[in-house]
Amino acid sequence: MSENDLARLHSSDPDARGSASPSDGQPAQEAGAGQALDYAATEFTFSMVDQMERLERLAEDATPDELVDLLVRIRDARAELDVTYHALEKELIAAAGAKQWEVPGHGYVEIKGKVKRTQWQSEDLLRAVFDSRLINQATGEITDETPVEKVLHVWRLGVPRVTALRERGFQIDEWCQEDFEGWTVKLPARRDG
Repeated sequence: MSENDLARLHSSDPDARGSASPSDGQPAQEAGAGQALDYAATEFTFSMVDQMERLERLAEDATPDELVDLLVRIRDARAELDVTYHALEKELIAAAGAKQWEVPGHGYVEIKGKVKRTQWQSEDLLRAVFDSRLINQATGEITDETPVEKVLHVWRLGVPRVTALRERGFQIDEWCQEDFEGWTVKLPARRDG
């Protein structure tokens, strides 16, 4: 979506909006589904950006309770957008199938299958990893590794669990760098409906 598209969409002059939008603000039926969808997506995006900027300006003078109300509404809207996103994603998968192609103005899109792996035989696999060797496929050289290095090469351990470390008596700041990055807000749970 170009700046020209946004300027035409925002214009109060119906003729400036182009052929996809007659004076009543509705996409022209004869324009075709693709053009109508493009118009609706452009209008949706522009409207959302416009409203976000408006909310930011209004929030400057809001009370904490009003800000909480606004955050709850935005959180709920994000959840609804996520539902719509996933529904459209399913439509795309049904329409296109597994493939990769270039979409003008956006770049490459890839649709591929995903695999869920469960019920790992972790203890047996761990023993097998300890007994394994890392062999460079090009040179045949065997990498000398400690048991911990083997595990870290195979398992994605991620970030240690702070609560579990504290339960074992670890002082967290002795094991990592801690930088205060600000505050987080925990909102009330979403209401269904």
